[in-house]
Amino acid sequence: MSYTRDDVSMLYKLGSDMYDKYAYFLLAATGAAIGFGLQKLDGVHLSAHSATGVLAIVLWVVSFYLGLMRIESVLTTVRMNTDLAQLGMGTHPKQPPPTELQEAMRRHSARMEKQNSKNVLLMTWQFRTLVSGVVLFVAWRLIQMTNNV
Repeated sequence: MSYTRDDVSMLYKLGSDMYDKYAYFLLAATGAAIGFGLQKLDGVHLSAHSATGVLAIVLWVVSFYLGLMRIESVLTTVRMNTDLAQLGMGTHPKQPPPTELQEAMRRHSARMEKQNSKNVLLMTWQFRTLVSGVVLFVAWRLIQMTNNV
């Protein structure tokens, strides 16, 4: 099967749209979890038993922060992609001379690879801290229920 330029463009846009929805879904879920957790911890005295619930909220706050950092990082990647395209078309504001173009594009591509690795790392830890917070919060609620029996 061969793909046309339009096919590739459509697949890229689809992937980008899905990525955006996923990123904002995780942020919304994390924000809701923080609000719910704070509501459930309202009036609870700090103790060894409540520390698990507090730690869950701390993890959710970290997850939310990582999500915001990830969105900023992806925006940086988009700007870098634009710069690379401009270099390739010869329209970059700081266009190097033709003799230095290949080296400039190679260096820029290497920086983009590092940026993409950062994006993946942020996404991975955003998800891990969200899920870890859920596990701790459920554990705290189970501890709380067994202590109230």
